[in-house]
Amino acid sequence: MYSFTRSLGRALCALSVLVSATQAQERTAWATSRLQGSPDPPLPFTTERVLTAIKWDKPLYALADAGGDRNHLLVMEEGNDSDRPARLFRVNYRSESPAKDLFFELPKFLIYGLTLDPDYLSNGFLYLFQKGHLPAFRDRGVRISRYRVMDHKIDPASELPIIEWRTHGHDGGDLAFGQDGMLYITTGDGTTDSDQRVSGQALDDLLGSVLRINVRQATSERPYTVPPDNPFLDQPGARPEIWAYGLRNPWRMTADRKSGQIWVGNNGQDLWETAHLLGRGENYGWSVFEGNHPFYLNRQLGPTPHVPPTIEHSHSEFRSLTGGVIYRGEKWPELDGAYVYGDYSTGRIWAARHDDKKMLWHRELADTSIQIAGFTLAPGGDLIVIDHGGNALHRLVKSPPPPANVPPFPELLSETGLFKSVTEQSPEAGVIAYQVNSEGWNDGATSQRWMAVPGSEKAVYKSDHPWNFPNRTALVQTLSLPAGEGGPARKVETRVLLRQQNEWRPRSFLRSRRRDRGERAEILLALSQPGPVRPLPQPRSALCPGNHGQAVESPARIRRRSGQPAHPVATNRVLFQSSPRNVARASRQSPRSR
Repeated sequence: MYSFTRSLGRALCALSVLVSATQAQERTAWATSRLQGSPDPPLPFTTERVLTAIKWDKPLYALADAGGDRNHLLVMEEGNDSDRPARLFRVNYRSESPAKDLFFELPKFLIYGLTLDPDYLSNGFLYLFQKGHLPAFRDRGVRISRYRVMDHKIDPASELPIIEWRTHGHDGGDLAFGQDGMLYITTGDGTTDSDQRVSGQALDDLLGSVLRINVRQATSERPYTVPPDNPFLDQPGARPEIWAYGLRNPWRMTADRKSGQIWVGNNGQDLWETAHLLGRGENYGWSVFEGNHPFYLNRQLGPTPHVPPTIEHSHSEFRSLTGGVIYRGEKWPELDGAYVYGDYSTGRIWAARHDDKKMLWHRELADTSIQIAGFTLAPGGDLIVIDHGGNALHRLVKSPPPPANVPPFPELLSETGLFKSVTEQSPEAGVIAYQVNSEGWNDGATSQRWMAVPGSEKAVYKSDHPWNFPNRTALVQTLSLPAGEGGPARKVETRVLLRQQNEWRPRSFLRSRRRDRGERAEILLALSQPGPVRPLPQPRSALCPGNHGQAVESPARIRRRSGQPAHPVATNRVLFQSSPRNVARASRQSPRSR
């Protein structure tokens, strides 16, 4: 049933249409649209860009600088291990004319995370999570190094390597000092798929774990010691540095100095994304389990029982969870002590408050188009969200009140302006029928599709880029089931992908038995909640953006044959026909997947 729902969820998302240059006709403008606004209740928060005068290039991490006047942020821009050095900048968050001051540059390495020593004000120590070619392994690996900051810059010559391990993907990516003064470090399973080394449940290497070490008296001869209360000191063959294990790719971690809580955000694989309130010696199950669900039950579970995740999201909501921070500040007192986190693929931001015994509350705060790579707390109590794909920093703000005198989102398909007749599925002028290259599995249902571009606006075509549709474009699909014994097909659902604020928003209308204005009416499905049992399962609202990304310009690669003229939507001529080419999928790629 799940695979069927997911297949249907992609039906509108994965389009690839072909234009016939020889049978074109003049396009009639679509002037009847009443698709505006949203049927969903507004969320309490949204985001707005900050430090807009600065041009960022793939920001990946940010942290408040505890030194100096405490008005500065440290912001890291993504590098690679070949020709693009990782760069760390220091910027005055409260300045009216902020500038990027280079704090550190590291060639041939990626930097995923950083943290300040608890005594940073007196010793200037800063720790970096670095990935690159390591001579000890003659291969790629991760190195945690300590540096000293002098005159608001990192001294490259001060590097003291602390700990290293080999990895070929799923590296983890964060480090933080706990309330106990120990350094906690996340490590991934070291592979790109399905825990190929089966390290998640093994304790004889550092992979798939959270490490806990003491670096307070670090020297080149003895860069760290193992705390005497680490849980696996007496486990034969176990690495004593391990504090907890069974994680696939714990990309972001935060430690709260006030409560002592440490939260780890973990990227799932097939179906589930998780976050964990870290506990001593706990086993989070990977790869015997994915979250709280079986994955490879034939693999051997580690020496301690499986501990379910504190937070779990299915891929109908999240696709690449980014761990966040515990909010502390006066700006949003309702969030004080809450763990705020998000999702790279869907842009959603959630929060949860936990008292170490039970979940007190857990809810969605904002739905954005940000490709969330991390969070941090800025001077003044702002909660900063790092937009990796949008090359920007944002802060959480209250949602504005809804505009006055705006009509509500249509509850009936007959009110949308898409069809002259819902019963006959007769489209309004300017609503154009089309076909896809390859139908998804509809479990016996048939589908009809239409496209509607508002007014006289045009889609933009570039030969090396997906189509870009204007806002208020609607892509429509109606699913019908055969009635049996040669009767007419029975329409069960009409789905609409609506382009709003440069994002694709899915809506669904279900067939009802009541009548409205002499027509069979279609009732809007509240996509944020699962509906009652029906012959066909309806996808939840995150299925389309989860598969393809809300912010992609085109829901998939819409193409034309080589040598044909520009697409008729752009030239005011329109005719679509099917093509044998495979459907191409547009997606977002998180830096953590490399």
